Amino acid sequence: MVNKDGTVALVFATIKPAIGGSPDYESFLNGQTTPDGKRIDGVRDLARTFTKGDHKIMTTGGPEISQSFKEAADVDIKGILPWVLGLTFVLLFALFRRLSGLLIPFAVIIASIMASMGVGGWFGCSINNMTAMVPQVLIAIVVADVVHILVSFYRPYDQGMSKLEALTYALDKNYVPTLLTSASTAIGFFSFSQAQIVPIGQLGIMAGIGTLIAWLFTYLIAGPLIRICPIKAKQKTANAEYVTTSSEFSNKAALWLETNRKWVLGVCGVALVMTFGVASKTKVNSDPYMYFPKDHQMNIATTFLEDKLGGATTIEIVQSIIFSAVAQVHHTIAPKIFRSLRKI
Repeated sequence: MVNKDGTVALVFATIKPAIGGSPDYESFLNGQTTPDGKRIDGVRDLARTFTKGDHKIMTTGGPEISQSFKEAADVDIKGILPWVLGLTFVLLFALFRRLSGLLIPFAVIIASIMASMGVGGWFGCSINNMTAMVPQVLIAIVVADVVHILVSFYRPYDQGMSKLEALTYALDKNYVPTLLTSASTAIGFFSFSQAQIVPIGQLGIMAGIGTLIAWLFTYLIAGPLIRICPIKAKQKTANAEYVTTSSEFSNKAALWLETNRKWVLGVCGVALVMTFGVASKTKVNSDPYMYFPKDHQMNIATTFLEDKLGGATTIEIVQSIIFSAVAQVHHTIAPKIFRSLRKI
């Protein structure tokens, strides 16, 4: 296909159907190396090779979209996850200022992520743009669970309670609250599993399972590690009221809320109404090209193609013909179907 002024040509390429599986878009676009060491160039390689002088070759279409999503998922895992881990490290260090306050949460984080991704794979889930976010979600959930245990342990331990008693108190105090929180969060994630979009369903399965695993590992890993690790109390002050005594900040915050409860409820109510108004303006957009930045090579090619030729997407019509036992019936109906498709 050539545009009206003859400056742009469009070449359609069809990938060989993958019977019994999905097409290998990565090899098609990026090339592959044969077992004997021979390099076979992909479409992207050919486009770079033949882009010379005033001729520029760009690629777009279904394979580019699928492969771009896969590559974006890889970039997200390698790029976002280290940042999340780094910020989590800084937060835990600022909160506890103890080596155990860093090592124990990270032990649970690593174990929970590995177990959740493994169970997800066992259930047939794959790594895509949605499931690539599961590690970040689990980091937040694990930190919330473990921080509850550590805070409840450190405070009485620093105020005179023995290590075993402080650990028992922390585990017992947070057992029901963390269990209910994890269960309700997992139910919310599992509700995604009924979505018609497969990646969203897989996200719900992996994140839901991961939430329950995170809670289980909080007690099975964090608890024993607290018990066996040599943790020193910052200050051993005998205080018989450490369990029931609240901190000065908590007392002041509770008193302020009690005094200003009407204002707090009023402001929160107004803010809630305003958020409904803002949320109603959110647009639902399922255009896959808009998921990528404008300077992405696929978007550049697609925009250029739409400007020069008027469109970049195609409609594929698949007609399933039921073969009759009587050959004459098939020979009579089939030509009519194909003539109708030709008119369309």
